[in-house]
Amino acid sequence: MRLLAKLINHELVFLPSPNFARCQRMLDTGDADIVAGVIASPERQQRWILLPYRQDSRYLFLTRPGGVSVARYEDLLGHSIAVSRNTMYFDDFDNDSRLKKEVVGDLVTGVRMLLADRVDVVIAPENALPSLAREFSNFAQAVQVSEYGYQEDRVIQFALSRFHRLDIDEQRLRRVIVEAFEQSLFESALQAMPSSAQ
Repeated sequence: MRLLAKLINHELVFLPSPNFARCQRMLDTGDADIVAGVIASPERQQRWILLPYRQDSRYLFLTRPGGVSVARYEDLLGHSIAVSRNTMYFDDFDNDSRLKKEVVGDLVTGVRMLLADRVDVVIAPENALPSLAREFSNFAQAVQVSEYGYQEDRVIQFALSRFHRLDIDEQRLRRVIVEAFEQSLFESALQAMPSSAQ
């Protein structure tokens, strides 16, 4: 976000939000101008202006050591899986009615439920693992990361509120963001950041 602010010559104001569902409501009302990390869908394209940010991360499944082993997709069947509210993962998973999904407020809550033996599995993007390891001091010992992972070939988006207050022409904003994406500037900035700042 800091790179984007620099590219469009704007000062950032970070707004606290307890979860992604609240971020979405803030975009809808114009209380937030932009959110990074959105998966495109036809409904979201109607709600917000979507602009390319980075390639998607691989999705992994977290379990307790000695608990469920997820070596393939079918191993998820019959187990409770924590999913973050209003979050899209990948089509097969999102649309699979055979899965027992437990909706939670956010990923950290899902891991807390896993550690408390209230769910069997948590789905998580691989790029979230460093922040989870910082959040939970015993993460490496208490959580097992699955062998199985799923990589969707898609671009994660910036979502711009249709009521944004940015003082920039939408065409110029689109051009700046697309050029930065095509040059992998956002991805490079993410990789250069200490994981605590991501």
